[in-house]
Amino acid sequence: MSRGRFAICSDKSHYEELPKGWAVAPINDLFIINPRNNVDDGLDVAFVPMTLIEDGFSNRFTYQERKWGEIKSGFTHFADGDVGIAKITPCLENRKSAVFSNLKNGIGAGTTELHIFRTINRTAILPEYLLWFFKSETLIESCIEAFSGAVGQQRVSKDHIANTLLPVPPFKEQLRIVETIETAFFFINEIEASKSDLLSAITTAKQKILSLAISGKLVPQDPNDEPASVLLDRIRTEREKISKVGKVKKSAPAFKTADTFHYGQLPLGYVCHLINTAEINAGTLPYLDVKFLRGKPEAEYKLSGRFVESGTPLVDGENSGEVFTATETGYMGSTFRELLVNPAYDYNFVLLAIKLYQKDLRENKTGSAIPHLNKKLFAELPLPLIPLAIQKQIVKLVDNYFTILDSVANNLN
Repeated sequence: MSRGRFAICSDKSHYEELPKGWAVAPINDLFIINPRNNVDDGLDVAFVPMTLIEDGFSNRFTYQERKWGEIKSGFTHFADGDVGIAKITPCLENRKSAVFSNLKNGIGAGTTELHIFRTINRTAILPEYLLWFFKSETLIESCIEAFSGAVGQQRVSKDHIANTLLPVPPFKEQLRIVETIETAFFFINEIEASKSDLLSAITTAKQKILSLAISGKLVPQDPNDEPASVLLDRIRTEREKISKVGKVKKSAPAFKTADTFHYGQLPLGYVCHLINTAEINAGTLPYLDVKFLRGKPEAEYKLSGRFVESGTPLVDGENSGEVFTATETGYMGSTFRELLVNPAYDYNFVLLAIKLYQKDLRENKTGSAIPHLNKKLFAELPLPLIPLAIQKQIVKLVDNYFTILDSVANNLN
């Protein structure tokens, strides 16, 4: 067995800093390797040649239907819940591996170039957790180091993988790990076929998540939620309280029903208002973070700055819809407007809607000398009329998905 660069897979000392509650064990102690099936020869089963197992970071395969008697000899056996990993180059390096599921009558056989692993206790080890371990660079490079055989026909032995140490987290943590990995790959794989640049793909995935969120498809709808009429009354009540701030119209909303969510939708301008901040002259207050002033010299804003308190949500009119929060009390350019959101709406949920439509806002500026935010378009953007609790739930989900995608992007270098 190799004791070189990739000895991490068989040396417990490399796993001494695992999280509390984790354990380490040889794969051979946790799985039956290359099991055999014993079923009736006339049973219809699945036949899986190597070409029908997808490579890469997928968990997909297809199969052909055969009689068990035709394939029980001379092929590798497996069943629903078994994990298969290619043992020959280059299939192993290409990550041809899968958890077999939904096989014809739960039984299958296929290429002899697979090692099969059947968990001894399915309440202790999740097959999908082992699959993602098999697709890790650490395991693959360990197998490459242990290859034997003629060039072009090199294989990793059963014993090498059997003696490999598997870090084992608690079962619930295995579930969380698998869910996190599969969520990240779901959004990336959706656009991978048409996007060669991963950073661009991640940006597209985020836009898709925003679209699902604002169309009401990210969170299941509950028919027991309060009706739209009650929501509208609450919004109207809150609107009356802020009607004296800025030029907030008191007209009724252009309420519309929609097929995408059963609550309907409102124009953004009915629940989200842009008002001027207090205008000041040159004084002792500091300018806010220059990154929000796009590098312009302080003198440009000296006489036309507008006072804002720390924590105030602001919209950059000149940049058409860039939204951020003032980091400290101070003053900045007159193109900025304070964003006033109806208390019946979650501020962060409204930001998701604005972010979704930022491309439209940038491409439809008004004015020739200094193009700026199209306030009419801004006010007419559709916003789903949904309960505040559901808004908060959507924001939390989007944050979770974005965190996963940002983690992928940050680790590209």
